[in-house]
Amino acid sequence: EAFPEREVSLDKHSASVDEDAVFVYLSKVEFYTIDSRRRSKGVLFRTLLLKAFLSSPAACIATIESRLAHKDLEDETKSEVAHDRRVLNELKALVQAVSPKRFPKLQALLQILKGLGLDRAECRERVVIFSERIATLKFLEEYLKKELKLKSQAIEVFHGSLGDQDQQSLVETFGTEHSPIRILLASDVASEGINLHYYCHRLVHFDLPWSLITLEQRNGRIDRFGQTQTPEITCLLTVPGNPKLQGDLRVLELLIEREQNAHKNLGDVAWLLNLHDAEKEEDRIAMGIQEGESAEAVIPDEQKVTDFMALMMGDDADDEPSPKTRDPVRLFASDLLYAREAFNEILGSKTTAVEWHDHLQGMTVHPPDDLLRRFDLLPPELINDNELKLTVDRSLVMKALENSREDEQKWPEWQLFWEQHPIAEWMADRVLGEFARHEAPVLRVAKGLDGDEAVVLFQGMVSSRRSQPIIVDWFGVHFHGQSFSKVAPIEELLDATGLAKGTANPGGGLAAETIERLVSLLGPATVKAKERMQALRKERMKDLAADVRDGLRKLKEWRDRRIVQLNDRRKAILAKGRGLRRDQERRLANEHNEVEKRYSARQEWIDQGLRTIEEPYLRVAAVLIPLDGN
Repeated sequence: EAFPEREVSLDKHSASVDEDAVFVYLSKVEFYTIDSRRRSKGVLFRTLLLKAFLSSPAACIATIESRLAHKDLEDETKSEVAHDRRVLNELKALVQAVSPKRFPKLQALLQILKGLGLDRAECRERVVIFSERIATLKFLEEYLKKELKLKSQAIEVFHGSLGDQDQQSLVETFGTEHSPIRILLASDVASEGINLHYYCHRLVHFDLPWSLITLEQRNGRIDRFGQTQTPEITCLLTVPGNPKLQGDLRVLELLIEREQNAHKNLGDVAWLLNLHDAEKEEDRIAMGIQEGESAEAVIPDEQKVTDFMALMMGDDADDEPSPKTRDPVRLFASDLLYAREAFNEILGSKTTAVEWHDHLQGMTVHPPDDLLRRFDLLPPELINDNELKLTVDRSLVMKALENSREDEQKWPEWQLFWEQHPIAEWMADRVLGEFARHEAPVLRVAKGLDGDEAVVLFQGMVSSRRSQPIIVDWFGVHFHGQSFSKVAPIEELLDATGLAKGTANPGGGLAAETIERLVSLLGPATVKAKERMQALRKERMKDLAADVRDGLRKLKEWRDRRIVQLNDRRKAILAKGRGLRRDQERRLANEHNEVEKRYSARQEWIDQGLRTIEEPYLRVAAVLIPLDGN
């Protein structure tokens, strides 16, 4: 229920007569001052104009005017300059003829907004409208404000020219319950990691990005964890009357379909084009439109694309083992009990720095100076009036978050206390700081050990060649007197000694001969601990060997297949008899280099990330002795 199924609709509109006049002109026009050293006759710029016009006439006019102001078009005595200025002005006149009333996509948007009641003052609905062009956003702001009779605060524009603080303030205002903003017009700057789903579940793509990654990021602004209503996403698309242009722009329809399928299958759209960069995806789609490639050739079906993790782990999901999970081993029944013990150890049981709220499973902390310093680089709102309220009750934290959204100036009253909270990390450091270097506690346990028995408790770790922990194991090396008995996993050890249910370790000093005997056990205990970790390492190597070899084979097959695809694209272009332009040659070479780069990077990832170093890291965590030990 935390992820309502989204509803996506493609709202296609046939181009008006005036729009079709622009599409036809763009399909034939040539430019001589652009790409003059190539044979493209301005094909790249023509595609740029097409993309701008698909956004809005305002965006296309802004692009035309920017080109007319370029220094390359200053000397009108040159024939190529005169030609380009003439065709740009002719195109501009055609675009200017597309009035708002003759702009079907705009009228469709207006009807959508009126259908939501946004032309009525009492309406509380909200909608996010995306466009990648600033000129389009400004045009929409003026037009919608006038047609819907909106107050100035009811419609806002979010774009990259805003400062960081202004962007943050706008997002926070939009995400509060009583925000005056009804319509948020957003550029693709807002598609990257910004939460717009509070009190808003409607999104409109006024123009479509030419990138699967960007489309997915846009949709993710309202379709994300915490959304309580069905996300409603509408994609507006103008369809030219020219059959060839319809075919060229079919890729935009396919883009929506592929992103939606990947979303349903919990996949990653970045693997479809295999470029992993939004700008590179835009270039690839633009090139496909320029060259008249089929939509399916530009964006392959997701069933024909195999990602690297599938290559590493196997193709048949039915053959994959279910993930193994287990509850973490802990000595305390809850994090809150741990916090109480830790504060008592660090600050003493009579400290006034902590107030306990047992009925709320929480505490109020007045941080001492050394804890306050940990918050120097964190948001100042985390500490209110020099105090923090923490709880292990997740429902209380969620309620506090919801309450905070009633007002953009309000901060959640309660924070979640868990192991990575700054206070939990401070506790761990302070408690560990009670022990000197190379010092570990000796614990007297109530059961499980008799006479001269002792257990040396270890934390063992085997790391990858990148120094990342791969195997972490806690275990005890058991001795009877000076003789080794067995190695026991920590779960067995905690249960046998009673530590799993808590123990009243009485403390007190140890006789000198007892300390000497326990110290003498460290050498042989370390030998056994090292043997255990090396055995775990060999076991892991054996389990992974076949998968790694198979993964490397499939990785090479992927690389070879991608190279064949690139060569086929080269042959298809050459078959048209025009030869390769420089931009085409450059793109194909860049994609070839990218394939080789990824191939090498994955080989290194396997070598450095999966292979482990032979020498384990060992730490003596404690020594256990019987309750009546000296």
